[in-house]
Parts: sequence; C-alpha cells; structure tokens
Amino acid sequence: ERDFYSEITRARADELSKELQGHLNKVHMVAHSDFMESMDVEAILPFLSSLLNHSDFKGMTIAQPDGQAWTTYGATIDIREQEQFTKIFERNKLYAISDPFYSPYFYDDVPIITLSYAIQRGNTTVGLLNAVLTTRFMETIISDIRFDTYGYAWIVDGNGGIVAHPDPNIDIIHDYTAIIKEIDTQPFTSGSGSFNYIGYNDEKMLAVYSTIHNTNAWKLVISVQESQAFDQLISVMNFIDWAIIISLLSLISFAFIYANTLTKPIVKLTEVFGIAEKGDLSVVADTSVKNELGVAA
Repeated sequence: ERDFYSEITRARADELSKELQGHLNKVHMVAHSDFMESMDVEAILPFLSSLLNHSDFKGMTIAQPDGQAWTTYGATIDIREQEQFTKIFERNKLYAISDPFYSPYFYDDVPIITLSYAIQRGNTTVGLLNAVLTTRFMETIISDIRFDTYGYAWIVDGNGGIVAHPDPNIDIIHDYTAIIKEIDTQPFTSGSGSFNYIGYNDEKMLAVYSTIHNTNAWKLVISVQESQAFDQLISVMNFIDWAIIISLLSLISFAFIYANTLTKPIVKLTEVFGIAEKGDLSVVADTSVKNELGVAA
C-alpha cells in the first residue's frame, strides 16, 4: 500500500519537476541569445516585455553584476539581497530557482518564485535574466490530487517550510508543523519516504513524499487518512480473519465428531473386556462399527 502511494507521489513530483524545467528552459533560451549578451538594457527591456504576452511569466528582470536591475514593469531595483544574485554572481551558478516569497513589486496576496539564468559573454557572467512565476500553477497541480473524502497533496521546501497547500489559510509563512500536530520521527529526512502523524483534526494520517527535482530540495507530500490509505488492505485482512475463524470452527466441529466416532466404540469395547474378565462370558460386543474396531469386537 505504501509503495502504491509512493508511485503516485513520485509521478506527480516528476510532473512538477518537468513543469519547472520547461519554464527554466525558456529562460535559458532567452538568456543565451546573442541579443542578451550585449546587456543593452534599453533594447532588451522592450524585447522581454513582448515575451510576456506569450508566456506564463508575470514579469522579467535583467541585472548587472553590481546588483542593479531593470524590470519589465518599469522599476529599477537592487537585487543584491536576493538569493539568485548570490548563486549566480558570487557562487558562479548557471541558474537558480528561488523558494516562494512575497514580493513588494508583485501581488501582495500571491507568493512568487523566480527563475534566473546567467547571461554570459564567453565564459564570463555579465548579467542575469530573472523571470517571475506565481505559485498558482503548483497549486493547480496539487489541487487535482485528491483521495476520496480526506486525502490531499502539499509541497514543502528543504527546511520544511510550506511552498504550496490546498488550504488558503496555510501559506509560505508556515512550516510543516501547521499541518502536523504530533509525529514520532523527524519528517523529510531523505529524498523520498513516508511517515505517520496526527493531523490537527486528530486524524491518524499517512504521509508519503518525494523530491521535486530542479528545486531547492522541495518535497511533494501526499497525506491520506490511515483508515483510508489501508482500506483495501484492511478489507483483505478482515476477510482472512473471518476465513480463519470459520475454518477453525469447522475443524473443531469435525474433530469433535470424528473423535466421538473413535472413542465411543473403544470405551464400549473396553467395558465388554472388563465384564468378560470378571467371568461373564455371555457379554456381546458391538460389531456394527464399520472399521477395525468392529472387526476387533
């Protein structure tokens, strides 16, 4: 049963990974065009704005190694405090996907993630291209994962912080403890796995998780009520239990009848021998038994 839910979780995690990889590939293609290498901001910004009309991106930014950046929504900002700046300009990474955050420049009520790629001239990084996605595309995918009356999917980052959850009251300001009331072990200790916990509705839950590749160790988690997760298995176990009970009752009944069939003739024959031993040779044994005891009689 756990393997069954693990397969579902891995498949959906791969689906999310491919979705993110597809968006990242688009950023990669733009960042590595000859047009971008020029870092001619005045020429590049109109080009980036035109790309937004045909994509899921909500905005794009081009940044220089000093942290100064220009956006398609008309703002000039400093990105030196943002993680993609550190990864690409200071750690020489080619690309970066951020954890969700609330941006002062975008939607106040919807977290965003940024997909960034280095702009290189030869082997030198001369800038970075930043594209913005909201987390709604992930919420759409996880909202489709339902199991009967009580089963759902959610996403956590590498530190256990919430990335996406179907409950609108649980967002990126929370971590997994907003969902888990009681747990016996430390969750998310490996790339994939499962654990049992008590939810805030006091239900016993089974959680199965798998890593979403191309992210900062995000995990897709599927939570299902234990009673529901093992419903089919419990049905089989109950069937086996009843089958064993019925078999035992049948065996006891058969043993009782069979034992009486053997023991009663033996007891009677023993009584006959006892009477004859005392000198009464007129006694007659029961010869009607249809087995070796009848022959002995």
